[in-house]
Amino acid sequence: MSYQEYKEKFQSNKITLEGNVTTAAVLTIPCNLHKNYIHVQANVESQHIFMINVSVVKAGQNYTISISNLYKGIKFPNENSIQVPCQQVQWGTIIVDSKSFYAFDEIVKIQISGAISLKDIFNSNEEILEPEFKIKPVSNQPAGKTIMIRQNRIESKENQNKNQKNKSQNKKEKEKQQELQGLKSILKKSKYMSPLGPREDEPQPEQNVSPTKQEEFAFKEIELDPNNFELLPSPLMTLKHIHGYTPYYQANLKLLDDAYFAYPCQNQLIIMNHDNLEQKYCSTNLPIAAIAVHKHNVILACENKKFYSNHHESAPSEIVIFDFITCTKQAHYQLDGYYGIVCIDTIDDFILVCALDNQQRFSLLYIQNDVVQIKQVSPFHIQNIKFVNKDLFITCGRENIRYWTVKRDTLTFQGHTPYLGNYTRESFFTDILLTPRRILASCKKGRIFQFIDKELTGVWQISDTPITQVTQFDQFIITTHKDGVRFWKLDFSEVVRFIQSDVEVIGCDSSKVLLCAFKNKSIAKVKTDTFQFLVHSHQQDIIDVQTVGKYIITSSLDHNICIWNQDTQLQYQFKCLDGIATSIAKYKQNIIVAFDNGLIRVFDLNNFTLQQEMDTKSPVSKIVGSQQDHLYICCHESDTILLNHQLQIIKTLKFNKPFTAGFNTDLFYIASKELIKIYSVDTLLEKFHLNIQIDSVDLNDEHLLLASDGNLKRFDTQMNFLQELVTKVSYVKASGNYVFCGGDQFMIFDYLFRGDNYGTPSKQIYNQPIRKIAFLDDNIVSFIGDFIFIWEIRGNLNNQAFTIGHPTQRDKLQQFEIVQETQKVKKQQLEKEPKADKTKRQTQIDLQKVQDDQQKKEQRSNQKVSQINDKLSSPKQSPKLDSPLKKPGTPKLVIEDQIPRININSVRGYCFESTSIQQFAWNRKQKFYVLPAVNFLTINFLNEDSNQNLVLIDKILGIHQYVNGIVIINPMKLKLFNNNMEYTKTIDYAGILQCASISLCGNYIALILDQTVQIIELSSGRILTQSIIQRGQSHTYIEWCSKQDLMFVLLTGYSSQLWRVNQRALLEYCDIEIQQMPYRSSANFEIGGKGFIIIAGGSSLSIIDIRTARALVTVDNVVNQDIIQIIASQKYILLLTNSINVYFYPMASTLDFLIKSIQEKPQILSLDSQPVGYTDLDNDIMIATRSSIWYVDLKDKVTLKIQNTIPQNEQALAVEKDIIGSSEGSILIGMEEILVPKRQCLCLEMMNKILYAAFDDGYLRLFKDFKLLGQIKVGKIATSVKCLKTHFLVSNELGQIYYCTGEKEIKMREVQNAEFYITSIDAFEETLGYSTGNQKVQILLRKHNEEFNIKKQKVEDEPIQYYLIDSYRFRSIDPALMKFSKTQKDQVIMACNQVVVRNFIEHLNIYIIDTNVLQFGQIDDYIVVGRSDGSLSLYDNEIELDKIQLGQKIHLIKDRQIAFGNLVCQI
Repeated sequence: MSYQEYKEKFQSNKITLEGNVTTAAVLTIPCNLHKNYIHVQANVESQHIFMINVSVVKAGQNYTISISNLYKGIKFPNENSIQVPCQQVQWGTIIVDSKSFYAFDEIVKIQISGAISLKDIFNSNEEILEPEFKIKPVSNQPAGKTIMIRQNRIESKENQNKNQKNKSQNKKEKEKQQELQGLKSILKKSKYMSPLGPREDEPQPEQNVSPTKQEEFAFKEIELDPNNFELLPSPLMTLKHIHGYTPYYQANLKLLDDAYFAYPCQNQLIIMNHDNLEQKYCSTNLPIAAIAVHKHNVILACENKKFYSNHHESAPSEIVIFDFITCTKQAHYQLDGYYGIVCIDTIDDFILVCALDNQQRFSLLYIQNDVVQIKQVSPFHIQNIKFVNKDLFITCGRENIRYWTVKRDTLTFQGHTPYLGNYTRESFFTDILLTPRRILASCKKGRIFQFIDKELTGVWQISDTPITQVTQFDQFIITTHKDGVRFWKLDFSEVVRFIQSDVEVIGCDSSKVLLCAFKNKSIAKVKTDTFQFLVHSHQQDIIDVQTVGKYIITSSLDHNICIWNQDTQLQYQFKCLDGIATSIAKYKQNIIVAFDNGLIRVFDLNNFTLQQEMDTKSPVSKIVGSQQDHLYICCHESDTILLNHQLQIIKTLKFNKPFTAGFNTDLFYIASKELIKIYSVDTLLEKFHLNIQIDSVDLNDEHLLLASDGNLKRFDTQMNFLQELVTKVSYVKASGNYVFCGGDQFMIFDYLFRGDNYGTPSKQIYNQPIRKIAFLDDNIVSFIGDFIFIWEIRGNLNNQAFTIGHPTQRDKLQQFEIVQETQKVKKQQLEKEPKADKTKRQTQIDLQKVQDDQQKKEQRSNQKVSQINDKLSSPKQSPKLDSPLKKPGTPKLVIEDQIPRININSVRGYCFESTSIQQFAWNRKQKFYVLPAVNFLTINFLNEDSNQNLVLIDKILGIHQYVNGIVIINPMKLKLFNNNMEYTKTIDYAGILQCASISLCGNYIALILDQTVQIIELSSGRILTQSIIQRGQSHTYIEWCSKQDLMFVLLTGYSSQLWRVNQRALLEYCDIEIQQMPYRSSANFEIGGKGFIIIAGGSSLSIIDIRTARALVTVDNVVNQDIIQIIASQKYILLLTNSINVYFYPMASTLDFLIKSIQEKPQILSLDSQPVGYTDLDNDIMIATRSSIWYVDLKDKVTLKIQNTIPQNEQALAVEKDIIGSSEGSILIGMEEILVPKRQCLCLEMMNKILYAAFDDGYLRLFKDFKLLGQIKVGKIATSVKCLKTHFLVSNELGQIYYCTGEKEIKMREVQNAEFYITSIDAFEETLGYSTGNQKVQILLRKHNEEFNIKKQKVEDEPIQYYLIDSYRFRSIDPALMKFSKTQKDQVIMACNQVVVRNFIEHLNIYIIDTNVLQFGQIDDYIVVGRSDGSLSLYDNEIELDKIQLGQKIHLIKDRQIAFGNLVCQI
C-alpha cells in the first residue's frame, strides 16, 4: 500500500475532535463502523477517572465493551457486556481490538465519559498508525504510550516500536472500506473542517436509504445509567416533508432520473418524486449555491451567505458529493480561499466550479478526484459554465461568450472569445445549450445565438422579454421567460406552444418530463399546456403557524396566508395586500387572523372565503382562542381586548406591549417581555402576575412553563416556582409526556425533566432550528425563516405513563415578585358631554366619508354611461340606499331611466342575523309585516293587490317597532321609517351592537355597545345618556319595564340588574335580589296598577316587584325546555323555547291567580320548527320559525302558515319559476312542500305540468300534483336535467348524458360521455351543449341516419348519435357553465371566472367579460352576472350597466330567479 493510499484511507475514517469531557457530561457518538481497531487519542490526568463504552451489534444482539481505569480486572456483568481495565494515559493512544471481544457485524456507538481530553478517533484494520497520524506532542511534552486493549491481555507499547509497525502494515484488509456516517458530537466543534476528510461532526435531518425506505433521523441523545430514567432509545420524530425552495443565483433544479428531481432548501438538498411527491434529504453544513449531476451522484457547491459582509470570518466554500439513490455522502472537501459559488458543472471524474475569491473575483477551479488541479482567475464576468468535453468548456456572462481549453502541461486555461460584432454591447448571456451539431446561448435581450466550430453563425430575436434558460425537450427547443415557457421548432421558425405564467420562470430541466422553476420559489411540471405545481414556498419569513382540522395554516411577511393540506400540498392562498398577518388562531372550524393594520378577519376553510371582518383600530400582535371557542384574546401595543364567540368586545385590559397569550381550561395569561399576568376565564379578573424576563410561555392545567434568558422554568398555576433547567432555549411547548423546546436546536425533554442521579435530564436533540411548533394528528409542524418542516411522530406522545406532580416545598426566589390580587372591580360612570362631543365629531367624519364615496360612485357611473350608444346615453344617478318605499297599492320599486337597471321585484324568504330570537314588525292596521333578508327589507302584505315591497338597505342587525313606525338597525346606523314605511331619518352610533330595545313610550332606544349602555332619543337623534357596564362573554339581554319611568332590565349571564335614568339624566342601577342562574329574557306587565317583571332563566320563571327589585316567587320546571324568549301583554304571557311548541298563559286579574296559573301546566300550540323571530303580542302574534311565518291566534288557539321558505342553515340550490329546491331535499311549491329527506336537489325543470328534479343520490325523480310519478337511477349524482318537447336529457358526475323518454316507465339511452363531471347541459332543437368541471364547453349536433329514415321504422328505435361541432376550454381551476343564447341561435354563453359569448358555428368569440363570475343568466339582450361576494351586475356586451349587492354568495341564476343563501329573488 502506498503512503498516499494509506493517508486517504485513514483520513476518510477519522473523527476530528478537540475538547474536554467533564465528569457531569457524557459524549455519545452514533456511528456505523465495521473495522477491527478503534484508535482513541486522549489524555487523562492523574487521579481522574474515565470510561469508554463501545456498543457493537452481532446478529441483531447488542453487546457492550466497557474500558475504564476504575476497573480492577476483567468482569462479565451479564452475557452481553464485558468490563476491561485500562491504565492511565497521558496524551497517548488507546487502541481497542474490538473483534477480539465479539465477532461483531457493526460498531453502532462510542460513548465517552469522565474527566478526559480528546483529540481524534480512527477506525481501521491496521493495529499501528503511520507517524503522520499519531498524536502530536502537546505543550512540548513527549508523546505518551500506546495502550492496546485485547481480550485476555493488555499490552503497553512504545510509539517507536518499528517491528510492530512493519508487522501491521503487511496485514490484508479484512473487510471492504466504508465511509463513516452519522457521527455526532456534543463537544465544541472545530471551526473549520479538515480539507480532505468527510465533515461528519454535525447531525442533520434524516437521510434516506432508498426511494421507499428512510433511515432514522440523526439526533443526539444524552444516554444515562440504565437504572435511571431516560427517553426512548430511538428518535421520537422523523422528518416527513419540507416546504421550501431557495433558487439562489440560478434555478438549481435538476432531474436525477425518470422519477426524481433535486432542488435546494437552504442547507438541505430535497430529492422529490414528481409523481407521488415523496421526499428524501441530503444535508450540508452551508447553504447550497449550485447543483450538478453525474450518473448516480449529485455534486453540491455550498457557500456561506455572510461572506459578502465579512468573508474573513466565514467558512470557505465546500464541495459535497452524495449518492442520490442511497443519500449517502461520497466526498466532502473545502475550497480554501473561496467564499462564494456562482455555478458548477461536471463530466466524468472532473468538476468545474466558478467561485469568488476573497477579492470577489471570478475564479475557475478544475477539480479531479477531490483535488483542485487548476486555479485561474477570469477577467470576464461569468454567469454559467458548461463542459463540452473534459478538455474544453464554455462560459457565458455579461457581454461575453468564451471557450476555454485545458492545458494539462501548464495547468492553465487558454481562452478564446468568438466574434460577436454589435451584439456584444449590453448583451447579458444567461445560459448555454450543447447539442451534437451546434451550441446555443441565450441572453436577456430575448436573443438566441448559434455557434458552430467556435464561430457565431446565427442570431434569432425570438422575444421581447429576457430569456432565463434554454434547453431541449423532445423535438423542441424550450426557452423560459418572464411571462412563461415557449416551445420552438429546432430552427426557431415557429412557436409551437406557449404556456403563459403570471410569475417569472427562472429555469427548467428536462428528460422525459419538463420541470420549471419560478421566481416565487415554486416548481411545476409541464402538463400539455398547463403547469402542475409540485413545490410551493413563502417568499419571506414565516410569522405564525396554526393547525385546524386537516389543514396547516401559515402567515408570512410576503402578505400571504397559505393553507396546506395533510398531503403536503398548497390547498389555497389568501393574498392580503393591505396588511401582514401577525397571528392565526382557530375559530370554530375556521381560522381567525390578526393583522398589523388592526383588522381581524375570519376565513372560511370550507369554501376559502372571507367570512367576517372587524377593525380594532390598532395593530394586533397576537390573537388566541380558548379551548371551547367562546373567548378570544387580541393583543395590541398598549392594551388587550377580550372578544366573545361572535367577536364582540366584552372587556379591555390595560397591558403594555403584550406579545403572547394563551389558555388552559380555567385560566388565561397575557405576557410581555418582562411581565406575565394570569386571569380567570369565568370572571375575567386578574389572579396573579409575575415579573420575569420572558421569551416563550406555555400554560396547561397543571403547570406554567417559561423560557427565560435561555433557561426553562416551571411554575404551578398559582405562580409557585417548582423547577429550573439550565439550557439554551427560546421557545417551549408541552404536549403529552414531553416538553418541546426550540431555538438553535430542536430539543425534546421528559415532561418532568427526569434524568440521572446527578440531575442531568434525559433529552433528544435535533440539529434543526425552530421558532414555533403546532400539532396535526401524528405530525409536528415547525418553521424557521420561510421554510416549513413537517415531522412524523413515532408512537404516541402519551406512551410513557407517569404521574405528574411537583415538590410540596416552594423554593424561595427573591428575584421574583409574585402578587395576588382579589380586589373587586367597581363600576364606573361615564361623563356625558365629552362622550357626546366625541360621537358627534365621529358622526360628521363618517357622513363626509359617505358623501365622498357617493360622489366617486356617481363619477364612475357617468364614465360607464358615456360608453353606451346614443339611444342609451342619458345620464343616471344611482338609487340611494335609503330610498323610501311606496305605499301599499302603488307600483313596486321601479327606477324610471333610459339605461337598463337591475330591479329586484320580490325576495322569497328571510334571514335573521343573530342566532337568538329576534323581533320583526307587524302593522295590524295596514296588514303588512316586515322581515330582514340580508341586505333587503321585505314588506309583505296580506292582501292580494300588493304582495311585497322592498327596500335595498345595508346589512340588517335588527328590526324594532315603536309608536311612530319601525327602527332598522344597521352597522353603525339606525334608520327610521314611519308607519307607511316611508324613510324619515338616520341616526349614527359608534360601537359593536350586542342587543337593543325600544322603550314603552316609543321615543327612546337602549343599545348595548361593547361595554357601554347607550340611551338615544329617537325624535331628536341625540344621546340622552350612557354608562359603562360590566358584562362577560355570556348572553346579554335588555328590556324596558316601565311606562312612567325610563327603567330597563339588564341580564348578563348570572347578573340581573334594574337600571333607570334619574332626573339628572344619569344612569343608575341596583342588583335584583333573585336566585343566581343564567337568565335569557324578561317581560313586564301590570296588575292592579302595579308594575311587575317576569324573568326567564332555564326552565324557571321569576316574578319581580319593580318597586323593591326583589323576587316575589320563582317557579321551577315550568316547561321541559329552556325558555329562550318571554313575551307579555295585557291578556297573555307567551313563552318561546328551543322546541316547536309555543306555551302561553292567560293574564290573571290578581297576582296570586297568575302565580297559581304559572304553577300549573301552560296551554300549548305547535309549529313546524324552532322559532327565530316574533312580533308584538295582543290577542294574536306572528312567529317566524326556521322555515315558515305563522299567524297565531291565542284567543281561538288557531295557527295559520302564511309564508314558507328555505331554512336559514340551508341553501336554495335549484329554482324553476316559483319552485325552489333546497340543499336538504325539500322542494317548495307555493305553500306546499315535497320532501326527499337528506338529499340535495341540484336541478329543477318543468314540462307539461310534470316536475323533473335531479338529486345528489343519483336519481332523477318526476313529480305531478305533489306525488312521485316515476324515478330512474342515472349515476351517483344526477347533476343536471333539461326538458324538451318529446324527451328530456339528464347528466351525471361521470360525464354521461342520457336521452330519456317516458314518465312512469322511463327509457334511458346514453348519447354522450364527457369522462368528467358535467356541471350544466342545455339543448334546443337538434343542438346539445354541456360544460364540465375541467373547464370544457362542447357543442354537439344530432346526426340522423338516412338509411333508417328510408326504412321508415319507429322513431323510438332510431339510434341517437351526436357529433362535435365546437369546443372551448377555459384556463382556470373552476368548473365551467354554459347556456345557449335566447336571442341568437348560433351563440352560446359560457362562464368560468370570465363570461365568453361565442359563435359556435363560426368558432369565434364575440366578446369576453373579464369578471370574477360564479353564476350567470340572460335577460333579453343583457347578461346578468353573480359573484361569490354577493354582487350582481348587468352587462350590455362588455359594458357594466348596473351593480347591486345582495349580501350573500349567489348560487344560481335561472331566467329571472336568483338564489343566494336560503333566499330567492326575482329581477
